[in-house]
Amino acid sequence: MKGLLLSFWFLLVASPAAAIEVPPLASEAEVKEAVQVFLDWTKAYEEGRYLDQWKLTHPRIQRWHHKKRWRRTMSKGRSRSGDLLAANITTAGPVDARKLPCTEMRHCYRKDMQVVIIFLETKYEKAEPQQPEYVMMAKSEDGWKFGGGTFPALPAGETIVILDRKDEARYERPGVEVQN
Repeated sequence: MKGLLLSFWFLLVASPAAAIEVPPLASEAEVKEAVQVFLDWTKAYEEGRYLDQWKLTHPRIQRWHHKKRWRRTMSKGRSRSGDLLAANITTAGPVDARKLPCTEMRHCYRKDMQVVIIFLETKYEKAEPQQPEYVMMAKSEDGWKFGGGTFPALPAGETIVILDRKDEARYERPGVEVQN
């Protein structure tokens, strides 16, 4: 019994402190792949094919934004801002996820993900974006997927991001502290 308790204690204490394995920066070819998936994701949004758009979204976001919630968020955002008239990519490139700042609500991106950031100049039918818009594309087991950002201008804003382990623990088990 004592050995079992020591093993359990070791898992609780030692596991979170394990070093985060940082993937290499995306190559030029991978950046192109990520941009193409983003363009497909955006086309699905423009055409109102929110389920197709959701399928191009990272599984960690899908976990918190189920299909109905996703469709509702996208259609609400579209009704507020109007149709997307332009989304021109100004910059796209790899970024070290450890260098991404946390959001104002203290949601932080996962540090162990391969990420491509895309900056945009956008124009909407009814409203102007409140800030320069960007998208994070993150590599999953199924390839590049939408991983969060401020595009398109939505009421959900920063809450559509890939949660880090600390955020996941906060929402799954309030009061449990997990290191990133």
